[in-house]
Amino acid sequence: MDTDLLKEIITYVDSVAAHSDFILGLAKPCVKIKLADGDAVGDAGSRFGGHPYLPSGFQWPTHDVDKLMVFIETEKLAKRDFGYLKSDAG
Repeated sequence: MDTDLLKEIITYVDSVAAHSDFILGLAKPCVKIKLADGDAVGDAGSRFGGHPYLPSGFQWPTHDVDKLMVFIETEKLAKRDFGYLKSDAG
């Protein structure tokens, strides 16, 4: 979340600006995902929703007494460039 932009937006409406500290306290780090236009990717590609591609016999994780966790997305990382990431060693 761009907190500077959020602060700027909050100031536009007086009734909202009066609660700026509360609103800013709710702001959490996030990731912005931009979906590309184009054809659907095959079975092992990146996608949102649906069912995950899992090996036969895989047990889906649960929480709170056998409630299934929600599947959100699959991200194919094989062709991503992670050269910008640095390890703790530098």
